[in-house]
Order: sequence, then C-alpha cells, then structure tokens
Amino acid sequence: GDGQAVADVLAASGNEEVEVVFLSDLNHLLRHQPEEPNIAYRHLDEPVDPRVAEVIARWIRERFGA
Repeated sequence: GDGQAVADVLAASGNEEVEVVFLSDLNHLLRHQPEEPNIAYRHLDEPVDPRVAEVIARWIRERFGA
C-alpha cells in the first residue's frame, strides 16, 4: 500500500516516469527475507537482492537506451 501511495503522489504531481515494482519477499532494506515480515532486522549480513539492481538497470535502459 505505501509503495502505491508514493507512486500515486508522484504521478499526480506530473511525474510520468514512475514505475512501481513489488518484490514481496524483500524487507525494506532490500534484502531477501523469505519468512513473514516482522520488525526484527534479519539477513543484515546479506547484500542487497540482485533483483533490485536488475529492476533499476531495466528502468534506465528503457528510458535512456543502452
């Protein structure tokens, strides 16, 4: 819900370059968290999930070419 709310506000402000991608098995630190979301910080020793970089790279390629 929060992600879509942010995207809606950006789009309403005239920003047409908004794309929302939900990777439901990530925590808010962008690390894979296979268990149910909770307030405990787990998986802190893991790197940012590689899918995050893939989504960002695709977004850049689609808008600016590569």
